[in-house]
Amino acid sequence: MRWVLGTTLLLSVYLGTGQAVKCLQCTSYDDIGCSVSPTDCLSSSDVCATTIVRNRGFRYTGYYFIRSCVSASECLNNGRVTGLYTETAFNTSCCPGDGCNTGKPALPKLNLTLNGLLCPAYATTDMEPCDIKNVSACTGNQTRCIRYSTSTKFGPLGSRKSMFTSNLYLGGCTTESVCTSDKSYISADGVSFETKRTCYNSASSLQARTLVCGLPILLLLLKAFLGSCISV
Repeated sequence: MRWVLGTTLLLSVYLGTGQAVKCLQCTSYDDIGCSVSPTDCLSSSDVCATTIVRNRGFRYTGYYFIRSCVSASECLNNGRVTGLYTETAFNTSCCPGDGCNTGKPALPKLNLTLNGLLCPAYATTDMEPCDIKNVSACTGNQTRCIRYSTSTKFGPLGSRKSMFTSNLYLGGCTTESVCTSDKSYISADGVSFETKRTCYNSASSLQARTLVCGLPILLLLLKAFLGSCISV
C-alpha cells in the first residue's frame, strides 16, 4: 500500500507540467555512472531517471548504468531476482526538473538469510524451459516465484540504432516490489532494456505443493519398508 501511495504521488508531480523535460541521457557499463549535457525527451509524459542494473553469476559481475527519459510508470522500479547461480538486482529512481538525474540509486540490500521458501529455478540465454528440474532457495523478503526475461539491445554510442541483441531468461525467487508490473522498457544512448516478468503463487504455496506431490512416493517407500519388515 505504501508503494502504491508513493507511486501515485510521484505521478502527480511528474505529469503535472505537461511539458517535455530535458534529461541526461547516457550509458556506462560500470557502477560509477556517466555524465552529459541534458537533451530533450521525446514525450511530454517522460520524466528523468537513473537506472542501475547488476547481474551476478558464477565468477562474474556486470553492471549497466543508464541515465534516460522514462515513462513515469518506471519510477520506483526496484528489486532482486535470484535464479540458478544467477542474481539480477536493479533500481530506477526518478526526479522532476530539467537535468535532475545526476544521482546514483542504491541497489536493494543483499539479504542472504534463507527464509525456507523454494521456487523453480533456471538461467538460460536461449528460451524459457518447459521442464524445470532445479529449485532456488529464497532469501530475505523474497516471497514470490517469477519468470523473468530481459532483451538488451546494444548499439554504438551516440546512436539509438541496434547492432546486436542479448537475451536472458531467468526463473527463481523475487520480492513483491518486482511483481507490481509485468513489463518495463528503458532506452538510452547505446543500449535499451525490455523486460517481461510473470509472478505466480507465493513461494510458500509452491513449497507446500511440492511436498504434496512427493507424498505418494513417500507412501510407496514406507509400504515397501513395512512389507520387508513383516516378511522377516
